[in-house]
Amino acid sequence: MPPLRGTVEYKRPRAAVERLLVELALDGHHVPQSSAVFYANRLHGSTSTGLRSDHQGPGRYAWAADIPVSRHADGDAIASDIAWSLGLSWTGAGLFDQTIGNTRWQLIWLYPGHFDHVHIGGRRVDMVAPPVTFA
Repeated sequence: MPPLRGTVEYKRPRAAVERLLVELALDGHHVPQSSAVFYANRLHGSTSTGLRSDHQGPGRYAWAADIPVSRHADGDAIASDIAWSLGLSWTGAGLFDQTIGNTRWQLIWLYPGHFDHVHIGGRRVDMVAPPVTFA
């Protein structure tokens, strides 16, 4: 999977997440379509701790996708491919945050609530949070 670093998409969380999903699909992984991610994000509320979730967008500010997996090895491969593509210092499991440029990336796998899916989310750190909107 080609790295996203330095591309226009890298600066927009939704575009970067959608590109990651396309690249993962091209590599043979089963991933949700962008329309399914959009619908799931519309229904997503705050995090379990009550904070604003990356799922809540809007896409120019923050975006996230949950990639379902049925086998442990699939989740390992997807998380590893995402980390490599974004240039993250991924350790293989857990809740991981890393800021690169103007975006804080979050990769979650094998962490409470994340044993059946890989979470990838991005949030701009150089913007004030706009209202939660979906268009």
